[in-house]
Amino acid sequence: MKPKRAQAVANIWFMLRQIARYTPGYMALMIVEGVVWGIIHAASSVIFVKMLFDRLEKGGPFFEIALISAGIALFSLLSEGFSQWYWQCYNSKARQKLHRRMQGDLCDKARRMDLGCYDDPAFYTQFVWAMQEADKRAVAVVEDLGKMINRVVALCTITGVLLTVSPAVTLLMLGAATVQTALRLYGIRVRFQRELELKPDQRESEYAGRVFYLAEYAKEIRMSGAGTLFKGKYTDALQRQKNTYKRYEKRLLAIEGAGALVLHLLETMGIFLLLLFELLVRQTISLGGFAATVNAIWKVNWHVSDLCERLLKFPEHSLYIQLYRSFLEYEPKIQGGETAIPKFEELRVENVSFSYPGVETECLRNITLCLHKGEKAALVGYNGAGKTTLIKLLMRLYDPDEGAIYLNGIDIREFPLEEYRRTIGAVFQDYCLFSATVAENVLADLDEGRQDQEILDALRDAGFEQRLSKMEQGIHTMLGREFDPQGVNLSGGEEQKIAISRIFVRQHPILILDEPSSSLDPISEYELNHTIANTVGQQAVLFISHRLSTTRMADHIYMLEQGSVVEEGTHEELMAMDGRYAYMFRIQAERYQETAPAG
Repeated sequence: MKPKRAQAVANIWFMLRQIARYTPGYMALMIVEGVVWGIIHAASSVIFVKMLFDRLEKGGPFFEIALISAGIALFSLLSEGFSQWYWQCYNSKARQKLHRRMQGDLCDKARRMDLGCYDDPAFYTQFVWAMQEADKRAVAVVEDLGKMINRVVALCTITGVLLTVSPAVTLLMLGAATVQTALRLYGIRVRFQRELELKPDQRESEYAGRVFYLAEYAKEIRMSGAGTLFKGKYTDALQRQKNTYKRYEKRLLAIEGAGALVLHLLETMGIFLLLLFELLVRQTISLGGFAATVNAIWKVNWHVSDLCERLLKFPEHSLYIQLYRSFLEYEPKIQGGETAIPKFEELRVENVSFSYPGVETECLRNITLCLHKGEKAALVGYNGAGKTTLIKLLMRLYDPDEGAIYLNGIDIREFPLEEYRRTIGAVFQDYCLFSATVAENVLADLDEGRQDQEILDALRDAGFEQRLSKMEQGIHTMLGREFDPQGVNLSGGEEQKIAISRIFVRQHPILILDEPSSSLDPISEYELNHTIANTVGQQAVLFISHRLSTTRMADHIYMLEQGSVVEEGTHEELMAMDGRYAYMFRIQAERYQETAPAG
């Protein structure tokens, strides 16, 4: 494993290469800006000051002094103009370009991630941090590097000029700056350690504070004792933070005191007295050299302090860059083949077993089932039986540990991944709607040029027509109010109908409906099932449910229990068998008989 320092350097170099790839001019101009302003700082604080005071001391003509002053003003004006152009015009555009390209690549990478990554808390944390911090850290690295170059150039230029004025004073100043640098670096490390200790308590106080202002907690806070509980947690976390600050007070005070001692005794008194001695007694320096050196002392202190602060930001940058780098370098385990996908006839699951990463217990054991063209099959069972896990395997969101899944007798791992997934249309139990229009939620990635009537037909088939008629902007109504204060918030059942409408606007040969009516009332559920049964045509449909209102229209039913198929057959065959399915159906039958329309 690389030493931490070498790893940090490697990470910073990796990020610089990424920045150069996305926005090559950004980094180059930042370096130029750093060099230019480094020279300007040195010139304004030392060179021009020395020139001006030397002319005054020698009694130079007014015109010469005025010319120097005008030159200083013009130089400052031009450099300030360049700086304003860089920061106000170029820099903002470059940052936007960097953000756009970086986030675009991250989104593409996220889309190709294995679903199993979301089940790995460590990797998921890396993923979230990469998405949130990558471009911010890239900008911080470039700007901190530019400022460091600025400080180094300024320090080198100032030191070079002062060596010509008084080598002894320059060496004394450098010695004092070195001591101060060491003290500052130590102080920064101590404060960094303090911040690390504060983090857990800060997170707890932030969470406890959020509980009081986030809408999703409002009812619980008012209807239970949670308000008192979290107020106590908030107060305790703040008290622990206060105690942590107290523990570090003396160390930081001692470090700051030592730094002030060096500054005032060694630099202010020592160097100032030495300068006066050389000016008045030895007369080895001019008045301009004296003024320039006094001014340079304060400039050197400021540059050294800022250089230390920025230098110690890089280990933190490196930690975030490592997460970003690991995310980019991740290669999905689920890869596709090159076999062309044939026209669908059957999808067969053969002796499939599976367990989630990091879990020893198998979720599925020796599952075998078959779905034919034009067939409506149902996969039923109690919650936790493995139904949703099986459809994840069918869609190649995971691959089985044992056994295989075949499309027309060909292992689905031999097909191009994206093309295979496009053969399946799915409505998930944990469906998701986007902060977008109704039409965009129905179409998603389909061609926006499709006719509105196709969207309206799909929404009608999903039972959303009546609710849509109450929306002034129809299918162009924005869902949610995140971007539009006039957006519409839907009920759970209404949202599910929009999710279901997606399968009616697409022509997938295989449809998988995972608890498609879980948020619907029994009448809406009955109407939806009737619509699906009459509109799918030659599409194969697999219903997944623990509610058995769907199963009577299925051609074949598979009963799952604890990850295994325990019964299979038609509804009539399973009822005649009087097993687990029949028991489950009888328990639910009364409610559906009461609510379903007659006939």
